[in-house]
Amino acid sequence: MKLKQLLFIFVVFISLTKLNAQITIDNTTYTPTQLVDGVLVPATSGTTISNVVFGGVYGVSSRYQVGYFSTATTTLAQMGFSNGVVLSTGNTSDIPLTLGIDPRSVGQMSRNYTSCTAGEIRQGGTCPAGINDVDVLAGAQNYFNASILEFDFVPVENSVVFRYIFGSEEYSDDSGIINYQCSTYNDKFGFLISGPGISGGSGYTNDARNIARLTNGSEVSINSVNSGVVGSSGGAPNAANCTAANGAWVQNTPTPEYLGTIDGTQLNGNTRILTATQTGLTPGQTYHIKLIVTDVNDGAYDSVVYLEAGSFTTEFSCNAGPNQALCAVNSTTLVASSPATGSWSVVSGTGTFVSNTDPNTVVNGLSAGANVFRWTASDLSCNADVTITVNSTPAVPTITTSAATCSAAGSSTITNYNAVNTYVFAPAGPTIGATGLISGMTVGTSYTVTSGNGSCTSVASASFSNAAQLTTPPVPTITTSAATCSAAGSSTITNYNAANTYVFTPAGPTVGATGLISGMTVGTSYTVTSGNGSCTSVASASFSNAAQLTTPPVPTITTSAATCSAAGSSTITNYNAANTYVFTPAGPTVGATGLISGMTVGTSYTVTSGNGSCTSVASAS
Repeated sequence: MKLKQLLFIFVVFISLTKLNAQITIDNTTYTPTQLVDGVLVPATSGTTISNVVFGGVYGVSSRYQVGYFSTATTTLAQMGFSNGVVLSTGNTSDIPLTLGIDPRSVGQMSRNYTSCTAGEIRQGGTCPAGINDVDVLAGAQNYFNASILEFDFVPVENSVVFRYIFGSEEYSDDSGIINYQCSTYNDKFGFLISGPGISGGSGYTNDARNIARLTNGSEVSINSVNSGVVGSSGGAPNAANCTAANGAWVQNTPTPEYLGTIDGTQLNGNTRILTATQTGLTPGQTYHIKLIVTDVNDGAYDSVVYLEAGSFTTEFSCNAGPNQALCAVNSTTLVASSPATGSWSVVSGTGTFVSNTDPNTVVNGLSAGANVFRWTASDLSCNADVTITVNSTPAVPTITTSAATCSAAGSSTITNYNAVNTYVFAPAGPTIGATGLISGMTVGTSYTVTSGNGSCTSVASASFSNAAQLTTPPVPTITTSAATCSAAGSSTITNYNAANTYVFTPAGPTVGATGLISGMTVGTSYTVTSGNGSCTSVASASFSNAAQLTTPPVPTITTSAATCSAAGSSTITNYNAANTYVFTPAGPTVGATGLISGMTVGTSYTVTSGNGSCTSVASAS
């Protein structure tokens, strides 16, 4: 027996959160006949429906194994059916789950009707209601809680088709406790069709054929469609059980038809949308179909089948697949979805089919622009067209980058710019002007750009970047020292940089290691610029050196000898009235003619001459 994970707290939780689910179950508005004739089968289809019979629990303690469902929000997006009919081996009202809750993380949907529950269909127990078709479907294993919806129909044309999804709690939860994949607990369902021209050969009543099959012919069940992981629960799980159910099953690889959970529903796993099809019917003749879902080997952990509203039809509806917009290719795969048999033809454009009878054939030799192909049913009852448009791919953007200058950073331009296209940069940020000039680039950042025409996008351009604006040296700052009595004035570049080159106007001067300028002509006005090999500064303010200040000549003294009538006298023979004469020791003065007066006889003197700026050397004593 399986582990039973049903907890009372879970039941309470589900009852409080149903209103937050996005699948709604309605068990009372529609009778089983209305669920078939009007919901599953479109009222306007022309298909005649009769003798609708439901087998299973129906209205016992407000529990139903068949009902109407509708979906919204994420449930609709993930399931793909907006409404329809649902069959369950449990109670259909247990299917909804609050959005956002992982169904694998909560207790399981597991009604497990007791033997003798009114309407319950099982093989064993004290009140068995064994049915041959369920016994064949279950593979001679015990079955429980079967739900059966059957009816007669008269097809309008020679085929029947409808869409469905199978879901089950037998799939793995996230605790590792529940996972019956590849075990003998292989809940199953079948769509059995019987009538003129049908030969199933499997032992079903009236030689019915099960059309609930994968594209490779395998019947749909837990073991044939799953995540690829061999289960760890009861029922002797083994990879061989899955490969026996589906020869294309690969361990640890999900089967293509497996979807997983659907938000807002209780089931641990679900298939993707599958399509049941039967061709070769005779229009106007009566056929019988029996839709069955059943628990196998015990009644725990429920399974369901969702039948899409309006999808059961016996009128051919040719569908050549979606239109395709391609970029610079000459082949593609066509995907006609209905009918399964037919032939392709070229309506316009060009194309060569690998197999013109394969609905999913490859077509080669496409021409640029629109290519229209037609899928025609084998019995010529309908056709449908598909348009394959081959668009040109824009040219890869060609980038020309201008080097940085002393006045501006580098710039980049798309030289093959087309104003009709859209350009996308990586990383984002830059924009393009009407001339193709790119603005908004970050200096030093490497970019690529693609060009798109609304249908196709080019390969990315080669990477490109803008260099930073070149550095211009600062304007030379000149400090000029005044002329002195011993030297002419001098000039120094105080922000001197030995790495730079300095150019003087007029030419001639040079700069030493300390920034001192040599070679200037006294009184000549100069300017100087600083260059770093790439950029040159603005010229400095003009500057010049003053001439050395003039020092008066050393006073020349002439001394007259004393006479019998007078003491000796001294005269400054190069006397300059503009100068100032200073005697040592002090006392004497100089007259207008240079005659010195006030000298003390016998005292030795020296004298200097000063012009207000410079003073001569002292005279001889």
